[in-house]
Formats: sequence, structure tokens, C-alpha cells
Amino acid sequence: GGRCGTGPAEGAWLLPSSLSSGPGAPVDLPPAAGNRTGHAALVEPSSGAIWLIGGLTSSKTAAPDLRVSPDLTTVQPLGGFGAPARSLGMPCPGTATALVFGSLAADQPFHLLWEADLDAGEVTPVTTSGLSPLPRDGFGIAAAPAGIVLYGGRTPDGEVRGDLWVYELDHHEWTLLGEGGPLRTDPLLAVIGDWLLLTGGF
Repeated sequence: GGRCGTGPAEGAWLLPSSLSSGPGAPVDLPPAAGNRTGHAALVEPSSGAIWLIGGLTSSKTAAPDLRVSPDLTTVQPLGGFGAPARSLGMPCPGTATALVFGSLAADQPFHLLWEADLDAGEVTPVTTSGLSPLPRDGFGIAAAPAGIVLYGGRTPDGEVRGDLWVYELDHHEWTLLGEGGPLRTDPLLAVIGDWLLLTGGF
């Protein structure tokens, strides 16, 4: 999924592990999966099935939460996340757990957090104490050894942020790591050792 600029939502592509061996090819997912953007895609470690969570279709309607079979031929409804909404998610390294952070529902940013057990197929809303990121959409998210990191995005009043947060899976708490970084919406993040690589965005 995704989109190019302000164009329509695109479909799925299957890419080789090394792009030097070819550009890959489009994948014909079942029509129910549809083209979408702004969603989470997670893989069940035990089966290889794919969870498609949230996102918006080309017509700007909420895309349904679905489980796509490992052979990419069938889909089933995926419950537990409430009303369909734009969301971004990230698997936690070395576990069958993924964290999904809410992004946009009914055109309003929000900051709900879910913990998903990818093997059991169970989704649990997470209640955190203390500080937490402001509601936002267009943020970046990446897996970290302790949980997930979140950067930037746009708040409901249109403010573009440059703050960095980490959610620790063991403690179920958000920690603000810093503010005042480059202001970004829709960046791509990667954690490399003790460094956070921030690329792209607006």
C-alpha cells in the first residue's frame, strides 16, 4: 500500500530481499483487502499470515482490519481494534507481540495504543500512566529493543512536531526522550544500535 504524492492509494508489491535481483512484481490481493494508505501491516510469526490494520482507501473511507492468508488468496475480518481507523504498528523484536499506535479516526488524530499477540490473534488496549504523546497523525514509528519509538507528526491544531518518544513493553510506559528535533510529518525511522535514522518526510 501507500501512495505517491497526493495520488490514489496503491496496491501491494512483492519485493526480493535484494533489489539488485529485480524490482519485484505487483501482488493481486483479494478485492476485500483493497488499496490503502496510512495503515499497519504485521506478520504472524508462526503462520506467515498478514494483518492489515486500518488505513484509508482511495475514496478516503476507512479500510477494514483484515487477516490475509499466507498464500495471499483469502481474507478474514480482524477484530479487536474497534472502529477502523488509520494506524501504524510495529513488531517488537524477538517476540510475537506488536504495538499499534492510533493515528487518525474520523479525520481527527488520536493516541490510542494496542498490544497485539500475533500468534494468539488477540488484541488488548493498553492503558498507560504518566506522560504520553499528544494525539497526532503522520508520525514515524520503528521497533526498538525495549518496544517502539515514535517521532514527529502533526497534532490536531496543525502543529508539526519534532519530539521523540519510546514506549517500553516491559513497563507499559511512554518516555519522552527529547524535543526540538527536525520538524517532520510522515518520516521513515530505523533504530541502528544507539542511533535513530530519520529519513524523508515533509
